[in-house]
Amino acid sequence: MPDCHARPDDKSVRLVGDFNDWDIASLPMQRQPDGCWFVQVPLTHGHHQYVFLVDGEPELDPDAAGIVRVLETAEDGSCCHNRPQQA
Repeated sequence: MPDCHARPDDKSVRLVGDFNDWDIASLPMQRQPDGCWFVQVPLTHGHHQYVFLVDGEPELDPDAAGIVRVLETAEDGSCCHNRPQQA
């Protein structure tokens, strides 16, 4: 998991993923004095799917390792369901 989201010009950043049922309200990140956004999340061991919600738009973590999938908003307006990228 990321320890920081380094984009000081963003207005709001939230961390959403499988560990919080993709709840866009549950994990707002706090801007640190150095401009980095931070939130501490206790996680179980294993792999986790997540995205940053930056100013209301989902963004993949540029520093993440693993499988990248296409992000899309569900019909009910909830955030960031994954769909395997078509070849």
